[in-house]
Order: sequence, then C-alpha cells, then structure tokens
Amino acid sequence: MSQALGICLRLLENSRSSDSVRNTAAATFRQAVALVFDRVVLAESLPAGKFGFGRQLSRTSSVTGDVNRSINLSDSLDHESTCGGPLVMRETLTETGKLGLRLLEDLTSLAAGGSAIWLRVHILQRTFALDILEFILSNYVAVFRTLLPYEQALRRQICSILMTSLRTNAEVEGEAGEPSFRRLVLRSVAHIIRLYSSSLITECEVFLSMLLKATFLDLPLWHRILVLEILRGFCVEARTLRILFQHFDMHPKNTNVVEGMVKALARVVSNVQ
Repeated sequence: MSQALGICLRLLENSRSSDSVRNTAAATFRQAVALVFDRVVLAESLPAGKFGFGRQLSRTSSVTGDVNRSINLSDSLDHESTCGGPLVMRETLTETGKLGLRLLEDLTSLAAGGSAIWLRVHILQRTFALDILEFILSNYVAVFRTLLPYEQALRRQICSILMTSLRTNAEVEGEAGEPSFRRLVLRSVAHIIRLYSSSLITECEVFLSMLLKATFLDLPLWHRILVLEILRGFCVEARTLRILFQHFDMHPKNTNVVEGMVKALARVVSNVQ
C-alpha cells in the first residue's frame, strides 16, 4: 500500500511527468486515501449508516452539502455524549486503523514541508497534502471523535501546523504565502471549529482569536475577504453559533468569541458605509 501511494506522489512531483500523468496520479492518490479511510471506518466498527463514508471525492460535489452532512455526524456524536455520559475514546486500533494513522501522520508531515517516512516521499507540494488533509477532516468526523490516536494527531500535529500557517504577523514567503495555500488553511480551520469545537476547546479558542485578530490587520484584500466570509458563515449557522456561545461566551474563563465576531463584522460594515 505504501509503495503504491508513494509512486503516485513521486509521479506527481516528477518534473518529467506530463500533465496527464500528474492529473492521473493526483486523482488516484485522492481516491486511494478515501478508500483507506472507508476501510478504517469499517474495521473500527464505526456504523456506516450513521457516520457516513467519504468515498465521493469529486470536487464537483456540493461543498454546502458535504459540510451539512459532516455537521450532522458531529451532532450525532455530541448527542450520544450528552445522553450517555462522556464520550469514551478508544485507544487501541486495528491493523487497518494503524495503517490509516500512518497515512495521516505522513500527510501531516508533508503539509508542514517535511518528509513522509511510511510513504517514503521526501518532498511534496504542501498545498496538495493540505488539500487531502482537509478532505479527511471534513468527511471522517467519527474517526477523530472516537479513536484517541487520531484525535491526538489532530490536536498535536494538524492543529499545530494550522496555527503556524495562520500567523499573519509577518510576510509569508514561498508556497505558504500563496492564496491557494492560505485558502486551504482557512478552510481547514473552519472545519475544525465547526466539527470539533466540542472536543478541541482550547485549540478552537486560539483559532477564533487569530481569525478575529486578522480583521484588524492590514492584509491583502483577498485574505481579509476569506477571513470575513468564514466569520460570517459561523454567524449564519445557528448550530455553530449556539455551540460557540455555549463553549466560550457562557464560560467566564473563556474568550467571548461570538461577541468578538459580531463586533468585527459590525466594524467592517460601519467602515464600508
């Protein structure tokens, strides 16, 4: 498995590969990742009918529909936790679960600009790796909410990369400063806030504070628009707004993130007028 996936990535990065070869390699890798995580869901006995599968990896599918389905999955887990007590995280993994975790850790390393040990790939476009990570995060919520090793990888590795990439206090050079990469970072952060804020409270509080801070900074127009669009999305989604208010504004020790979002958007509107 690792050899086959590694070949796809090496073909993707090979300067001698034609456009058709690169496109085929990228599409094959994407579908293979979806199949691997579908098998993780089955092997770990996560109910398919309830938590769903991410087999459809077409970019022509409805983004809104995908987000709504993932939100429903997260709501199901939150409901079970409320009715049955604290959600019990499973520490042990099947062999298939371990394979999926190695793949996730390698993709995380590649998205950070490092190398992949299991895939035996030393370099890959960070944008491509982050694109695959975003797909996994948004389509396999139950994996991260149920399996402790995956939750730890999300908390300690993926969130760390996104926090570093989200920093805007200095000019970012190279691929990390390109609009396509910044867009994927912001979309991934939005997915984590929407789908995992119940379990990653501290990380989501940091993300939200960084997004609010970005509205005060002198950023390129496209960057400001992306940040404002994410904040607006949170404000018009009743479920997201309710959860954020419950976890943050209603707790004296936490940041009033909903109040901060409303004030940030109001300030932008008043400046436009």
